[in-house]
Amino acid sequence: MGYEEDQSRISMVLVLQEARIGDPGKLASIKKSLDSRKELADGDKQYLEEKSVELQKMLEHQTMVDWAGNFVENLKAKQNKKVYTIEELEHLIETEKNKNKIGQKFMERVSTKLKEAIEQEKKVEWTLDLISQLKQAGIGHGSKLDQISGLLETGKPVGDSDKQYLMELQTHFQKVSECKDKVTWSLDAIRKLQEAEIGHLGRLASIRHEIEQGNLISEKDQTYLNFKYEKLRRALDSHNRIEWTKRTVASLGEFGLGDKEKLVAIKQLLDAEIPLPKNDIEYLRQQHRLLRQVLSHTRRLELVVELIEKLQETKIGDSQRLDKIRKTIEERQNVSEVDIAYLKDRYRVFDITTKSSQTVHSTDTNQDEEIDYNSIITELNETIMESARPQIKVSKQYF
Repeated sequence: MGYEEDQSRISMVLVLQEARIGDPGKLASIKKSLDSRKELADGDKQYLEEKSVELQKMLEHQTMVDWAGNFVENLKAKQNKKVYTIEELEHLIETEKNKNKIGQKFMERVSTKLKEAIEQEKKVEWTLDLISQLKQAGIGHGSKLDQISGLLETGKPVGDSDKQYLMELQTHFQKVSECKDKVTWSLDAIRKLQEAEIGHLGRLASIRHEIEQGNLISEKDQTYLNFKYEKLRRALDSHNRIEWTKRTVASLGEFGLGDKEKLVAIKQLLDAEIPLPKNDIEYLRQQHRLLRQVLSHTRRLELVVELIEKLQETKIGDSQRLDKIRKTIEERQNVSEVDIAYLKDRYRVFDITTKSSQTVHSTDTNQDEEIDYNSIITELNETIMESARPQIKVSKQYF
């Protein structure tokens, strides 16, 4: 038994020496003791056991790497597929584990290794895409970028200097893109405000030309661009506010809200681009709040009228009676409680029929399911009374 143990330990020492694991001098001393059939000290026995475990881990790691590489390459060849998602690989690994009864810990390490490989592949793809964009934008030296692409495509390591080079080019590319976006926006804004800003078109067009060549603009042009960009943004915001106010004034007139003469005077100020006095601004705010209320009430009445039309189309209820109810609503007269109850009852039948149809055709979408028709019908007379107060005329074009 002692002889066999010594031979086993001698073999282990030889393997450790070959693998360059452990202290060479200590291993030589242990081997010399074993060759002379001397009893090893407890410390030497413990040392051999520790190095044996270290060797085993190294061998398992290398086996795992080799197996994972062969596994993926075989998959690509077998299924004619170059890229796998992490979820796909996990499923395939699980299948391989069950098929060949491979240990759980080994497979977990393989799975981790493959996930790391996938993440690395994503980084490589992102970098190759960046290089492609840089070349299209004319940024960087084409030959150097091609050289880095070649390293990435063949799986060879990219040096720190090349990584730094790419980071600098990326920063440059981002700055160029930001400037280009600002120039494009500014030119578009100037076209909208062309009469006041036409003199700046030439200089901005010149800046855009420089940027499209992949060049950074001078600090002076950058300052000019930032100033012009902010000025135009404020001008365009002001222009949009004026246009919105004009539309609000027009809507008030259409619905018969507000003082007609006062609204005409306000519109004249807006057309002349003269700032409105504070009292006119406050007046418009009050009228706009009223307009929103009117639009809300009118929309609720329109929904009831549209529901009546749907009931008639689907032949749910008495068409003549429904016509009478619709006419009452359009004339802003109170609807009897009996007719309100009738509408609710007919809507319930329509709702059941519609939901049944949606169950059969599950891909259909129906906005009506978001509308509380029961509540709208219940509050019908209250809505009619509120909408009739301003004495307005209903117009569907505002909905």
